[in-house]
Amino acid sequence: MKPGRFYKVLLPTMVVLAVVLVLVAWLRPSEVSRSQILLGTLVEVTVFGTEDEKLNEAIEAAFDEFRRVQDAFSRSGEGELGQLNQADPGTFIEISPELFGLLQQAQEYQALSQGAFDVSLGQLQDLWGFVEDWQGEGQVPTDEQIETFLVQSHRFTLEDGKAARNSLTTHVDLGGIAKGYAVDRAIEVIKTFPVEAALVNAGGNLRSFGQVPEPFLFWVEPRPFDIALQHPRQPRRFLGSFEFREDRAVSTSGDYQRFFTVDGQQYHHILDPFTGKPSSLLISSTILAPTAMAADALSTAVFVLGPESGLELVNSLPDIEAVLVMPSGDILVSEGLRAEQFSF
Repeated sequence: MKPGRFYKVLLPTMVVLAVVLVLVAWLRPSEVSRSQILLGTLVEVTVFGTEDEKLNEAIEAAFDEFRRVQDAFSRSGEGELGQLNQADPGTFIEISPELFGLLQQAQEYQALSQGAFDVSLGQLQDLWGFVEDWQGEGQVPTDEQIETFLVQSHRFTLEDGKAARNSLTTHVDLGGIAKGYAVDRAIEVIKTFPVEAALVNAGGNLRSFGQVPEPFLFWVEPRPFDIALQHPRQPRRFLGSFEFREDRAVSTSGDYQRFFTVDGQQYHHILDPFTGKPSSLLISSTILAPTAMAADALSTAVFVLGPESGLELVNSLPDIEAVLVMPSGDILVSEGLRAEQFSF
Protein backbone atom coordinates (compact mmCIF):
# COMPACT_ATOMS: atom_id res chain seq x y z
CA MET A 1 0.00 0.00 0.00
CA LYS A 2 1.37 3.39 -0.97
CA PRO A 3 2.05 5.78 1.93
CA GLY A 4 -0.46 8.34 0.68
CA ARG A 5 -3.18 5.74 0.50
CA PHE A 6 -2.23 4.45 3.93
CA TYR A 7 -2.69 7.91 5.48
CA LYS A 8 -5.99 8.36 3.68
CA VAL A 9 -7.25 5.18 5.34
CA LEU A 10 -5.74 5.97 8.75
CA LEU A 11 -6.76 9.62 8.95
CA PRO A 12 -10.54 9.05 9.31
CA THR A 13 -9.87 6.46 12.01
CA MET A 14 -7.65 8.89 13.91
CA VAL A 15 -10.29 11.62 13.62
CA VAL A 16 -13.00 9.31 14.95
CA LEU A 17 -10.73 8.23 17.81
CA ALA A 18 -9.95 11.86 18.66
CA VAL A 19 -13.65 12.72 18.71
CA VAL A 20 -14.34 9.71 20.96
CA LEU A 21 -11.57 10.76 23.37
CA VAL A 22 -12.91 14.31 23.50
CA LEU A 23 -16.43 13.04 24.18
CA VAL A 24 -15.17 10.69 26.87
CA ALA A 25 -13.27 13.53 28.55
CA TRP A 26 -16.31 15.79 28.26
CA LEU A 27 -18.73 13.21 29.61
CA ARG A 28 -16.39 11.90 32.32
CA PRO A 29 -18.22 12.56 35.61
CA SER A 30 -16.73 14.89 38.20
CA GLU A 31 -16.81 14.56 41.98
CA VAL A 32 -17.32 17.70 44.04
CA SER A 33 -17.28 17.62 47.84
CA ARG A 34 -17.57 20.38 50.44
CA SER A 35 -18.22 20.56 54.20
CA GLN A 36 -19.55 23.08 56.72
CA ILE A 37 -20.39 23.14 60.43
CA LEU A 38 -24.20 23.16 60.69
CA LEU A 39 -26.69 21.80 63.22
CA GLY A 40 -23.82 21.50 65.67
CA THR A 41 -21.91 18.98 63.58
CA LEU A 42 -19.79 18.58 60.46
CA VAL A 43 -21.99 18.35 57.37
CA GLU A 44 -20.36 16.87 54.26
CA VAL A 45 -22.01 16.94 50.83
CA THR A 46 -20.54 15.03 47.87
CA VAL A 47 -22.09 15.04 44.41
CA PHE A 48 -21.23 13.39 41.09
CA GLY A 49 -22.09 14.54 37.58
CA THR A 50 -20.79 16.02 34.35
CA GLU A 51 -21.74 19.68 34.81
CA ASP A 52 -19.36 21.20 37.36
CA GLU A 53 -21.28 24.45 37.66
CA LYS A 54 -24.50 22.60 38.44
CA LEU A 55 -22.71 20.36 40.94
CA ASN A 56 -21.51 23.41 42.87
CA GLU A 57 -24.99 24.93 42.73
CA ALA A 58 -26.46 21.68 44.06
CA ILE A 59 -24.06 21.65 47.01
CA GLU A 60 -24.78 25.28 47.89
CA ALA A 61 -28.53 24.64 47.69
CA ALA A 62 -28.11 21.65 50.02
CA PHE A 63 -26.25 23.78 52.58
CA ASP A 64 -28.94 26.47 52.28
CA GLU A 65 -31.54 23.84 53.13
CA PHE A 66 -29.54 22.75 56.18
CA ARG A 67 -29.40 26.36 57.34
CA ARG A 68 -33.14 26.76 56.85
CA VAL A 69 -33.90 23.67 58.92
CA GLN A 70 -31.41 24.77 61.58
CA ASP A 71 -33.04 28.19 61.94
CA ALA A 72 -36.62 26.90 61.87
CA PHE A 73 -36.14 24.08 64.38
CA SER A 74 -33.73 25.55 66.89
CA ARG A 75 -35.29 24.78 70.29
CA SER A 76 -34.16 28.05 71.83
CA GLY A 77 -33.94 30.37 68.83
CA GLU A 78 -36.40 32.74 67.19
CA GLY A 79 -37.84 30.14 64.82
CA GLU A 80 -41.22 28.51 65.28
CA LEU A 81 -39.96 25.70 67.52
CA GLY A 82 -38.33 28.27 69.80
CA GLN A 83 -41.62 30.17 69.88
CA LEU A 84 -43.48 27.00 70.85
CA ASN A 85 -41.04 26.34 73.71
CA GLN A 86 -41.52 29.89 74.99
CA ALA A 87 -45.32 29.94 74.77
CA ASP A 88 -47.41 29.72 77.94
CA PRO A 89 -48.37 26.14 78.84
CA GLY A 90 -51.74 25.14 77.40
CA THR A 91 -51.65 27.92 74.80
CA PHE A 92 -52.00 26.61 71.26
CA ILE A 93 -49.91 28.39 68.66
CA GLU A 94 -50.20 27.94 64.93
CA ILE A 95 -47.22 26.15 63.39
CA SER A 96 -46.22 25.32 59.84
CA PRO A 97 -47.34 22.05 58.23
CA GLU A 98 -43.65 21.09 58.15
CA LEU A 99 -43.16 21.39 61.92
CA PHE A 100 -46.58 19.86 62.58
CA GLY A 101 -45.56 16.85 60.48
CA LEU A 102 -42.21 16.52 62.26
CA LEU A 103 -43.88 16.60 65.67
CA GLN A 104 -46.39 14.00 64.50
CA GLN A 105 -43.53 11.78 63.34
CA ALA A 106 -41.83 12.24 66.72
CA GLN A 107 -44.99 11.15 68.53
CA GLU A 108 -45.28 8.10 66.27
CA TYR A 109 -41.70 7.03 67.02
CA GLN A 110 -42.36 7.60 70.70
CA ALA A 111 -45.38 5.28 70.56
CA LEU A 112 -43.53 2.75 68.39
CA SER A 113 -40.66 2.57 70.90
CA GLN A 114 -42.97 2.59 73.94
CA GLY A 115 -41.51 5.89 75.10
CA ALA A 116 -37.81 5.22 74.49
CA PHE A 117 -37.76 8.00 71.88
CA ASP A 118 -38.90 11.28 73.40
CA VAL A 119 -38.33 14.77 71.94
CA SER A 120 -39.79 16.62 74.92
CA LEU A 121 -36.74 16.25 77.19
CA GLY A 122 -35.14 19.62 76.43
CA GLN A 123 -35.07 20.71 80.06
CA LEU A 124 -33.59 17.37 81.12
CA GLN A 125 -30.84 17.87 78.51
CA ASP A 126 -30.22 21.30 80.05
CA LEU A 127 -29.94 19.77 83.54
CA TRP A 128 -27.06 17.66 82.23
CA GLY A 129 -25.51 20.64 80.45
CA PHE A 130 -26.26 19.36 76.93
CA VAL A 131 -27.51 22.74 75.77
CA GLU A 132 -28.16 23.50 72.11
CA ASP A 133 -24.78 25.20 71.58
CA TRP A 134 -22.96 22.58 73.66
CA GLN A 135 -19.22 23.21 73.89
CA GLY A 136 -18.06 19.96 75.48
CA GLU A 137 -18.84 20.67 79.11
CA GLY A 138 -21.63 19.46 81.39
CA GLN A 139 -22.67 18.75 84.95
CA VAL A 140 -24.25 15.85 86.80
CA PRO A 141 -27.66 16.79 88.24
CA THR A 142 -28.73 15.45 91.61
CA ASP A 143 -31.13 12.52 91.86
CA GLU A 144 -33.65 14.94 93.34
CA GLN A 145 -33.41 17.24 90.31
CA ILE A 146 -33.91 14.32 87.95
CA GLU A 147 -36.83 12.93 89.94
CA THR A 148 -38.49 16.36 90.06
CA PHE A 149 -38.35 16.52 86.28
CA LEU A 150 -39.55 12.95 85.71
CA VAL A 151 -42.66 13.22 87.90
CA GLN A 152 -43.93 16.25 85.97
CA SER A 153 -45.71 16.20 82.65
CA HIS A 154 -43.42 17.26 79.83
CA ARG A 155 -45.57 16.38 76.84
CA PHE A 156 -46.99 18.51 74.04
CA THR A 157 -50.34 18.40 72.25
CA LEU A 158 -51.06 18.70 68.52
CA GLU A 159 -54.43 19.83 67.22
CA ASP A 160 -55.61 21.20 63.84
CA GLY A 161 -52.28 22.60 62.69
CA LYS A 162 -51.47 23.97 66.14
CA ALA A 163 -49.32 22.86 69.05
CA ALA A 164 -49.20 23.52 72.78
CA ARG A 165 -46.79 22.46 75.46
CA ASN A 166 -48.52 20.88 78.43
CA SER A 167 -46.39 22.34 81.23
CA LEU A 168 -43.48 24.62 82.03
CA THR A 169 -41.18 21.59 81.92
CA THR A 170 -42.11 20.84 78.30
CA HIS A 171 -39.22 21.86 76.09
CA VAL A 172 -39.25 20.21 72.67
CA ASP A 173 -35.80 19.25 71.37
CA LEU A 174 -35.80 17.76 67.86
CA GLY A 175 -32.12 16.81 68.03
CA GLY A 176 -32.98 13.12 67.73
CA ILE A 177 -34.83 13.56 64.45
CA ALA A 178 -33.98 16.95 62.89
CA LYS A 179 -30.52 16.05 61.60
CA GLY A 180 -31.91 13.08 59.74
CA TYR A 181 -34.75 15.22 58.43
CA ALA A 182 -32.27 17.87 57.25
CA VAL A 183 -30.26 15.20 55.42
CA ASP A 184 -33.44 13.99 53.67
CA ARG A 185 -34.35 17.54 52.70
CA ALA A 186 -30.84 18.17 51.35
CA ILE A 187 -31.04 15.01 49.22
CA GLU A 188 -34.40 16.05 47.80
CA VAL A 189 -32.99 19.48 46.94
CA ILE A 190 -29.95 17.92 45.23
CA LYS A 191 -32.25 15.71 43.14
CA THR A 192 -33.66 18.85 41.46
CA PHE A 193 -30.24 19.40 39.83
CA PRO A 194 -28.59 17.36 37.04
CA VAL A 195 -26.69 15.18 39.54
CA GLU A 196 -26.02 11.48 38.94
CA ALA A 197 -25.34 10.51 42.55
CA ALA A 198 -24.87 12.14 45.94
CA LEU A 199 -23.85 11.41 49.50
CA VAL A 200 -24.84 13.64 52.43
CA ASN A 201 -23.40 13.05 55.90
CA ALA A 202 -24.36 15.10 58.96
CA GLY A 203 -22.37 13.79 61.90
CA GLY A 204 -23.18 10.13 61.27
CA ASN A 205 -26.63 10.72 59.79
CA LEU A 206 -26.01 9.72 56.20
CA ARG A 207 -28.04 9.20 53.04
CA SER A 208 -27.10 8.49 49.44
CA PHE A 209 -28.86 8.24 46.13
CA GLY A 210 -27.70 6.82 42.82
CA GLN A 211 -24.43 4.96 42.31
CA VAL A 212 -20.92 6.33 42.00
CA PRO A 213 -20.05 6.81 38.28
CA GLU A 214 -16.61 5.19 37.98
CA PRO A 215 -14.66 5.92 34.75
CA PHE A 216 -13.34 2.73 33.15
CA LEU A 217 -11.49 2.93 29.81
CA PHE A 218 -13.96 4.51 27.38
CA TRP A 219 -17.09 4.21 29.46
CA VAL A 220 -18.46 4.84 32.93
CA GLU A 221 -19.20 1.93 35.23
CA PRO A 222 -21.58 2.67 38.17
CA ARG A 223 -20.58 1.19 41.50
CA PRO A 224 -22.40 1.23 44.85
CA PHE A 225 -21.45 3.53 47.70
CA ASP A 226 -19.31 1.61 50.20
CA ILE A 227 -20.23 2.79 53.71
CA ALA A 228 -17.78 1.77 56.46
CA LEU A 229 -19.01 1.55 60.06
CA GLN A 230 -16.54 2.90 62.63
CA HIS A 231 -15.78 0.89 65.75
CA PRO A 232 -17.16 2.85 68.76
CA ARG A 233 -14.05 2.22 70.87
CA GLN A 234 -11.31 2.05 68.21
CA PRO A 235 -11.60 5.02 65.82
CA ARG A 236 -9.12 3.56 63.32
CA ARG A 237 -10.94 0.25 63.08
CA PHE A 238 -14.12 -0.57 61.18
CA LEU A 239 -16.78 -3.00 62.35
CA GLY A 240 -17.75 -3.73 58.77
CA SER A 241 -19.30 -2.10 55.73
CA PHE A 242 -22.49 -1.76 53.73
CA GLU A 243 -22.97 -1.45 49.99
CA PHE A 244 -25.64 1.09 49.07
CA ARG A 245 -26.93 0.26 45.60
CA GLU A 246 -30.02 2.43 45.91
CA ASP A 247 -31.42 5.41 47.79
CA ARG A 248 -30.61 4.43 51.39
CA ALA A 249 -29.81 5.97 54.77
CA VAL A 250 -27.85 5.04 57.89
CA SER A 251 -27.52 6.64 61.32
CA THR A 252 -25.45 5.78 64.37
CA SER A 253 -26.13 6.78 67.97
CA GLY A 254 -23.29 6.17 70.39
CA ASP A 255 -22.00 7.03 73.84
CA TYR A 256 -18.78 8.37 72.30
CA GLN A 257 -20.26 11.19 70.21
CA ARG A 258 -21.20 13.86 72.78
CA PHE A 259 -20.00 13.34 76.33
CA PHE A 260 -18.20 14.93 79.27
CA THR A 261 -16.20 13.45 82.14
CA VAL A 262 -16.56 14.19 85.87
CA ASP A 263 -14.33 12.48 88.46
CA GLY A 264 -13.27 9.91 85.89
CA GLN A 265 -16.85 8.99 84.98
CA GLN A 266 -18.08 9.56 81.42
CA TYR A 267 -21.62 10.87 80.80
CA HIS A 268 -23.11 10.97 77.30
CA HIS A 269 -26.08 12.84 75.85
CA ILE A 270 -28.48 9.97 74.99
CA LEU A 271 -30.77 10.11 78.01
CA ASP A 272 -33.18 7.39 79.03
CA PRO A 273 -36.63 9.01 79.40
CA PHE A 274 -37.50 6.54 82.16
CA THR A 275 -34.47 7.08 84.40
CA GLY A 276 -33.43 10.59 83.35
CA LYS A 277 -29.83 9.37 83.06
CA PRO A 278 -27.57 8.36 80.16
CA SER A 279 -28.60 4.98 78.79
CA SER A 280 -25.99 2.25 79.35
CA LEU A 281 -27.38 -0.87 77.65
CA LEU A 282 -25.43 -0.30 74.40
CA ILE A 283 -22.38 1.67 73.33
CA SER A 284 -23.59 2.17 69.76
CA SER A 285 -26.69 1.60 67.70
CA THR A 286 -26.61 1.80 63.90
CA ILE A 287 -29.83 1.74 61.87
CA LEU A 288 -30.30 1.32 58.12
CA ALA A 289 -33.57 2.72 56.78
CA PRO A 290 -35.11 4.21 53.63
CA THR A 291 -34.83 7.75 55.04
CA ALA A 292 -32.29 9.50 57.24
CA MET A 293 -35.06 10.73 59.54
CA ALA A 294 -36.23 7.17 60.25
CA ALA A 295 -32.64 6.01 60.79
CA ASP A 296 -31.97 8.97 63.10
CA ALA A 297 -35.02 8.45 65.31
CA LEU A 298 -34.72 4.67 65.46
CA SER A 299 -30.99 4.68 66.26
CA THR A 300 -31.79 6.76 69.36
CA ALA A 301 -34.80 4.65 70.30
CA VAL A 302 -32.93 1.36 69.93
CA PHE A 303 -29.94 2.70 71.89
CA VAL A 304 -32.27 3.38 74.83
CA LEU A 305 -34.24 0.14 74.45
CA GLY A 306 -31.10 -2.00 74.52
CA PRO A 307 -30.17 -5.16 72.64
CA GLU A 308 -33.15 -7.43 73.19
CA SER A 309 -36.04 -4.97 72.93
CA GLY A 310 -34.17 -2.95 70.30
CA LEU A 311 -33.65 -5.90 67.97
CA GLU A 312 -37.22 -7.03 68.56
CA LEU A 313 -38.43 -3.63 67.39
CA VAL A 314 -36.11 -3.55 64.36
CA ASN A 315 -37.03 -7.06 63.26
CA SER A 316 -40.72 -6.13 63.41
CA LEU A 317 -40.29 -3.22 60.97
CA PRO A 318 -40.09 -3.61 57.17
CA ASP A 319 -36.90 -2.43 55.42
CA ILE A 320 -35.14 -1.57 58.71
CA GLU A 321 -31.87 -3.18 59.83
CA ALA A 322 -29.51 -2.69 62.77
CA VAL A 323 -25.96 -3.23 63.99
CA LEU A 324 -25.66 -3.01 67.80
CA VAL A 325 -22.50 -2.99 69.90
CA MET A 326 -22.78 -4.17 73.50
CA PRO A 327 -20.70 -2.80 76.41
CA SER A 328 -18.93 -6.19 76.31
CA GLY A 329 -17.86 -5.50 72.72
CA ASP A 330 -20.16 -8.16 71.28
CA ILE A 331 -21.83 -7.23 67.98
CA LEU A 332 -25.46 -8.02 67.25
CA VAL A 333 -27.09 -7.62 63.85
CA SER A 334 -30.70 -7.80 62.73
CA GLU A 335 -32.16 -10.66 60.72
CA GLY A 336 -31.75 -9.04 57.30
CA LEU A 337 -28.11 -8.16 57.84
CA ARG A 338 -27.32 -11.65 59.01
CA ALA A 339 -28.60 -12.79 55.65
CA GLU A 340 -26.62 -10.59 53.30
CA GLN A 341 -26.13 -6.86 53.73
CA PHE A 342 -23.37 -6.36 56.28
CA SER A 343 -19.80 -7.59 55.74
CA PHE A 344 -17.45 -7.87 58.75
